[in-house]
Amino acid sequence: MLRLVTGRLTVRGLEEAVSRLLGVEARAIITPHAAVGTDVDKASDLALAEAVLTQR
Repeated sequence: MLRLVTGRLTVRGLEEAVSRLLGVEARAIITPHAAVGTDVDKASDLALAEAVLTQR
């Protein structure tokens, strides 16, 4: 948190911290498209995400 506040947090550092915290390999996606930040916390959200991804 201190690195974030002081502006010394790198993308790689954030990926590593989140990976340790969640116990999975986390990667940042840098994009101008806000839609990739959509949460999938309901069954209807998951159905929509699956429909969009299978169309591609």
